[in-house]
Amino acid sequence: MDYNLNYGQFHGKNRVYRVKAGFIKDLDNADYPPYATFRYGFRSSTNRALGVSSTTGSISQLLFELFQSVFSRNFEFTAGPTIGYIDKSESNSTVDYHGYNVKNSFLLSLDAGFRLHYNIWRFRLTGSMFMAYNLTNNFEYRHSSESNNLKSPDIIRWFFKPSVGLSFAY
Repeated sequence: MDYNLNYGQFHGKNRVYRVKAGFIKDLDNADYPPYATFRYGFRSSTNRALGVSSTTGSISQLLFELFQSVFSRNFEFTAGPTIGYIDKSESNSTVDYHGYNVKNSFLLSLDAGFRLHYNIWRFRLTGSMFMAYNLTNNFEYRHSSESNNLKSPDIIRWFFKPSVGLSFAY
C-alpha cells in the first residue's frame, strides 16, 4: 500500500510539473520508507464529447457515449525520476516486498507513464499506468524451488505501477 501527496503545477497551455512525496506501508522489516517523484509532462486540452450517436448498437455503448458527453476529460504523458530510502528496522535483516529481497537502502528509478482524467465539477477521477526502470539494482528475486544458494538471484529492473485516484481541484 502506498500513501502519498501529489502536487501539479501547470505552465502554459499543455506543460505540467508534478511532485509526489509519500511512503510505502507494506514492506516487511522496514519503517515506512519515504520516496519522492519529480515529473515533467505534456497535458492535452480538455475534451468534451457533444451529443450521443443515433446509431448506437447496444445499451453499454449508449451509456458509454452518454458518460463521455457529460464529463470533460483529458490525458497526460509524464516522465521523471523517483528517489527513495529504505531503512532496515532490524540489523542484518532483509526487507521483503512481495517475495523480492531489497539489497540496498537507496532507490533511484526512471518513470514514464500515462494518466487519464475525468472531471466532475471540481472533483477529478484519475487512472494512471506507469512503467519504472530501476537504476540501482535494489530488488532481487529467488525462486522458492531453490534449496541451495548456488544460483544467483534474478535482478528485477522493470516495475509496472497502475493506480486510480480521486482529487479535488481548487
